[in-house]
Amino acid sequence: MAGFLAMPAFNRHFGTYSPELKAYAISANTQLIFNLPPLAFAIICSILSGEIGSRFGRRGGYIALGVLSGAGAAIQLGATTTNTIIAGKVVNGAVYGLGAAFVPMYISETAPTAVRGMLVSFLQLSINSGQLIASAINWGSWDLTSRWAYRGPFLAETLVPIIVLTGIWFIPESPSES
Repeated sequence: MAGFLAMPAFNRHFGTYSPELKAYAISANTQLIFNLPPLAFAIICSILSGEIGSRFGRRGGYIALGVLSGAGAAIQLGATTTNTIIAGKVVNGAVYGLGAAFVPMYISETAPTAVRGMLVSFLQLSINSGQLIASAINWGSWDLTSRWAYRGPFLAETLVPIIVLTGIWFIPESPSES
């Protein structure tokens, strides 16, 4: 959810005034810092996900995903500094890396062979639908003048961890955990 970088309210609160643009803006270097560390943590956590899944199980991995996802959203929601926003994005990068490994692994271990392909396709549909919904939320709040222009989308990010942490208790254990 990077659409907030273009929001006037976000730029006013976290950017600097540019006389050339006659507006507040986030510098290219700062935008780079907003995006590179989360990607690095996604890569690192996807590499570590096998060890984490073996040590704590798939259910433990899902619980970690839910808690970390909620923490990342909460950190960004309460942020008042650029570094705090970056910290929340780094946590979300870790979630992305872990989720990219845990979810398909869990599907392959628990789903009947006949529906595995459909479930993996549904996973991709869910990811893409989430991105579309996030873009719609950003677009809907873009012209708000208060901090809720960007805090609203961060608040919406808390819905996914609530669903994950509620639903984890209703899915079967992975056979590798038995």
